[in-house]
Amino acid sequence: MKKILFILISGIFTITSCTNMLDLYPISSSTKENSYTKPEDFTQLLNSVYAFLQSNGQYGQNFHFLMEVPSDNSKETSATVRGGVYYQFEILQVATDNSIIEASWTDCYKAIQSCNILLERIDNIAMDEPLKTITIGETYFLRALNYFNLVRLFGDVPLILTETKDPADLLSVGRENKSKVYEQVIIDLKEAIKKIACYSGRERKGYYRGGIYAFGKSISYIEAVSGSCGSTAQRKRICFGEKLFTNIRSG
Repeated sequence: MKKILFILISGIFTITSCTNMLDLYPISSSTKENSYTKPEDFTQLLNSVYAFLQSNGQYGQNFHFLMEVPSDNSKETSATVRGGVYYQFEILQVATDNSIIEASWTDCYKAIQSCNILLERIDNIAMDEPLKTITIGETYFLRALNYFNLVRLFGDVPLILTETKDPADLLSVGRENKSKVYEQVIIDLKEAIKKIACYSGRERKGYYRGGIYAFGKSISYIEAVSGSCGSTAQRKRICFGEKLFTNIRSG
């Protein structure tokens, strides 16, 4: 009986000890509480957004089928590869359950979530101010790029500009009119220009000046295609040309 009692007590002690060990705060992995507290965390977060651009859902693969194959620029010849999901873009008959569509949508919004996290949290971090400024500028550009691709591919899309802390919150988010999405793209590009224009680091100043020049052209193009220059195709072309010429002269 004493042996049985000893075994039971030992077992309880072992379980309690294991429970205490499991309750230790994780120090070797990222959690919601210990993430994004150091400058290097935000460098990694920004790098992750660039990584999404290389993903299969974006420029790594799917954008070729979404943007080029439906045009005359490229051609998909196989009607059977991966069950024909690529060929659907060739014949312009894309099923609603096409996995290419889902992957591109998901990877764009993952990148946007990372952008929103960075923009909301970075102000509270003590870090080199020029580095913080350029990091914010690049993030605004990347969010603008992701929304620009989404609105061109899907039209009206959810416009999410804050960090999503609970996925359930997205259930109540509807699609925003594409004109509003284009407006936000322009707002983000202008914020990117302001931040990058303030960058004082000599080693990459020329690189970022080139970025500002390109952003200005992007704004002109977006204003033209989004309808802010008028409703007719001719007026859009004229407005785009006027703005492009103005930007070239002022650049």
